[in-house]
Amino acid sequence: MKVNKYSFPFPDKNFPFLINTNKILNRKHHVHPFVLEFHYVRSGKGFLYIKDRQYATKPKSLFIIHEHDVHTYLKKGNKIPQINITLLVFSKFLLDKYTWMRPLIKSIINCHKNFPHQLFLNEKEANDIELILHMIETEWKKKGDNNHEAIKALLVAFLIQLKRSMSKKKKNIGFIEEHNPIIDKVLDYIDKHFKEHITLSGISKQVKYSSYHISHLFKKFTGLSFKSSIANRRVLEAKRILETDNNKHIVAIASEVGFSNLFSFNRNFKRLTDTTPSLYRKFCMSIRK
Repeated sequence: MKVNKYSFPFPDKNFPFLINTNKILNRKHHVHPFVLEFHYVRSGKGFLYIKDRQYATKPKSLFIIHEHDVHTYLKKGNKIPQINITLLVFSKFLLDKYTWMRPLIKSIINCHKNFPHQLFLNEKEANDIELILHMIETEWKKKGDNNHEAIKALLVAFLIQLKRSMSKKKKNIGFIEEHNPIIDKVLDYIDKHFKEHITLSGISKQVKYSSYHISHLFKKFTGLSFKSSIANRRVLEAKRILETDNNKHIVAIASEVGFSNLFSFNRNFKRLTDTTPSLYRKFCMSIRK
């Protein structure tokens, strides 16, 4: 099966770009390959889970989500979040020909430990971002002559404005709305030992809290079960291997990252990435050509 290098998650197979303004609904945890994702919050309040942290969504804030960041909007109790956002998604390869932009783009797409995934914008910054996003969305909808080049030019303006906001005082940077040291310890343990056989009872002994307490807190802060979080970490490691190694067998990769069988590996990989390990490898190979 031939895999177009821009085949997902974009509607136009030949132009890796998507923008829309709409109300978000609660959805499963997911991750996109080779993609930059931006959420500009226009109205409504809720919680967005990114990577291993939970952020409060507030109007005039902007979220930056990288290609390996597991993310989702979280329900609180039985409440489904009602948040109006502009979603901007594009491949990190879209602006490859803009060589002079590479240092700026690199500073935004490289995720380090203290990267500001959420920016609070002042009135002027928010107005500037909204204007650029409106122009991009209008260009996207009208499908006119040279609209792909027009969109790329507007994306350059968007990234420059974003970088200016990121470079200002730390007051612009979002902070974790809810934070729990117990969950930090559990996530740190998973990150170091995900290739091993990990049990909730085993971790409860490590952090000295009951399995029930850990399970309850884990679901509250991540929106995931303990078991699903381990599976996600294993899938992310498998993605990394698939992106760099064309020869290692899928079965060997599944075993290396900690899955006990191929069925479980395939099921969890598809759940998180919306594709299979073998198709993902073909996708990565097409990107590198």
